[in-house]
Amino acid sequence: MTSYATIYNPVPSMLGSRLLDHLDHMKEYKGLSNGSSAAGLFVELNSGSTIQMNFAPSGELGNHLDRFIGFAQDSITDKDRLIYTLARIRDTRLMIGCVIEPGLDPESDDNDQQVIDFLFEINSHLSGLLFLNDAIFDYDAECLTDEEPE
Repeated sequence: MTSYATIYNPVPSMLGSRLLDHLDHMKEYKGLSNGSSAAGLFVELNSGSTIQMNFAPSGELGNHLDRFIGFAQDSITDKDRLIYTLARIRDTRLMIGCVIEPGLDPESDDNDQQVIDFLFEINSHLSGLLFLNDAIFDYDAECLTDEEPE
């Protein structure tokens, strides 16, 4: 089983070795490229779980963000929180699609907790938004959608 998450990063320049070398739970990482362009990262956690972090091509960003805005409008009823979330979505400059192996199990174990901790930690350092389990989380791990997943 595979799981997916997305990080919406407003400051792409923050994602580099200066940050990655100091993250908890990470055994190693390597850059992925498409010719001469950076295409993402492959991360192995201490638990053995892996996360392939794919950088979305800039040409795909606009359409995806429009759909994400629609999701937020359907999932957040508090007006002030919605305005805040929409502003944060519009600040996105790099979308990072995360493919998690093995996938997250509802009967969570230590491996799953390391994956979740890693995703929240990197999202915090990037001041991003994290889309995970049909919920939007802010940089401080606060759930912005009405229903927080278990």
